[in-house]
Amino acid sequence: MEKIGENLEISKSEYNKALEYYKEALIIKQQLFEPEHLSISDSYMYIGDYDKAMMYVNDSYVIKTKKLGENHIEISKIIKLLKRLYTKLGDYDFTLKYQRKGLKILQNTHGKYHKDIANYYDSLAASYYLKKNYGEAFSHIKTAIAIWKKVSKNDIPPNYYITIGNICAATYRSKEALEYFKTSIELTKKTFGEKHIWVLINNYNIALFYHSIKEYDLAIKQLKKTLIFGENILGKDHFELARCYKLMGNIYKEKKEYDKASHFLNKALLMTKKGLRVCLT
Repeated sequence: MEKIGENLEISKSEYNKALEYYKEALIIKQQLFEPEHLSISDSYMYIGDYDKAMMYVNDSYVIKTKKLGENHIEISKIIKLLKRLYTKLGDYDFTLKYQRKGLKILQNTHGKYHKDIANYYDSLAASYYLKKNYGEAFSHIKTAIAIWKKVSKNDIPPNYYITIGNICAATYRSKEALEYFKTSIELTKKTFGEKHIWVLINNYNIALFYHSIKEYDLAIKQLKKTLIFGENILGKDHFELARCYKLMGNIYKEKKEYDKASHFLNKALLMTKKGLRVCLT
């Protein structure tokens, strides 16, 4: 446990340095920019002060819409930040409200068929998925894929397959979900290279799939592979891997191997208690 603690202290130190950097950047931005500048609310979001981030971004929305009108393309940038904020706060009704506004602005600018429109439908599908409205989520990701195929000769973006895979997994279409995650891995490697974060996400999703059908040995094998890959691209004991440790612990708990379960669950808990955010989803 001492070695784990030492690694966690290193991670915590790196996290604190990053936090101090964002705080210093915020002070500089406040000196350089008007209060409604988006980078100020963005900085508040990065340091975790969501109330102030929301206050500044709402002020920016009011000021910019008065100057430019509600349908100006610049307003879509504010809406994008509002979407991120409401998603972090778990208020998916407001997330979807602003996403629909953003979609309307982009359609007025680009028309109905554009890569940005396809990506927006994927984002909407992800929000409906988080809201557990899987019917709407599936409808929107199908629209995203249809638009992409119409406007681009390139492969469908790998993240689309993550979205549809998550929807299939949530609606008990496990075999389909597995195929979508595997497809996303192959496309990610082809498009972005072997060491992209989406490869990590999909490997974790595959482990979740095996866990959901109680194939515990396959899930553990997949998680070990995911952890090795994650350590190679992110560093050992990086906070992004905490969900992997938690899932590993839960699997061993279900297998009634309690010593191993305790080891992995404690490791995940220590990471969380050190104030490190977990964002592997």
